[in-house]
Amino acid sequence: MLALVVRCGVMAENANALDSVIREILEFAGRNSAKPSVCRLKKQFCCADQDYAERLKRLFSREEMRELVAEFRGALPALNEEVFRIQEPRRLARVAAELGAHLRTERFEGDAGKSLRGFYIDHPGVAKAPLICVNTAGHPVAVASAFWHEVGHHLTSNVFGAADHARLSLSSSYAEHLDEPAEIAADVVSALAAYPRRAAQRLFSPFIKADTAPSTDALVSGARAHLRTVAGFDFQRGVRASENLHYLAGMMHFIRLRWVLFSEYKI
Repeated sequence: MLALVVRCGVMAENANALDSVIREILEFAGRNSAKPSVCRLKKQFCCADQDYAERLKRLFSREEMRELVAEFRGALPALNEEVFRIQEPRRLARVAAELGAHLRTERFEGDAGKSLRGFYIDHPGVAKAPLICVNTAGHPVAVASAFWHEVGHHLTSNVFGAADHARLSLSSSYAEHLDEPAEIAADVVSALAAYPRRAAQRLFSPFIKADTAPSTDALVSGARAHLRTVAGFDFQRGVRASENLHYLAGMMHFIRLRWVLFSEYKI
């Protein structure tokens, strides 16, 4: 009975959160921005309908995932222990250098440009050192998230390979990551950098105690509140709706990934 009460309370508090966020994003958009309906936009978030737990289990066993995280923590000891708050490109460049990579920042404007979060390439014909490139046209938190994703590619390049082509990170392709071990591995670094163990416990323990999985609405509400508190991130006024929707897609993807890491992989 207690579990049922908790579950109903959580569901009531977070019901239709995704719809509300999309409406807010449309209201934030500039006057000249196209404003499609909430229902039409919601259909674009295909990652919301994916069974992340089942899809990840096809890519990594619990032992494989825990070994992967242990490898990451060998290079980044604070990973999963504290929020990675660095946003300034110069400081991120120093982190990249310490890991044996070079960071290059570029501004790619426009809807198409801003959908490119960054890329990683390790090829002597392109650069003397492994190259991480991030698009700085977006919010600093999004830039930092892209950076940690590319760091994930760098740390796993010997396992998954990155020498023959650039690994592009696009805001619109998160659901496609569920079929690619290299992309999910890189996403794990971003997820743990944003939601370390204690944050995950705070966000997810009520659902574990209630023996229920959180809805997408509940996850979006929790992720937004967390990122606002620890990083000052929120959706921006006066920008194209597409830009904020890119941020929402990333928010949904990474919080759903973090839930599975916590609930299924015990990380």
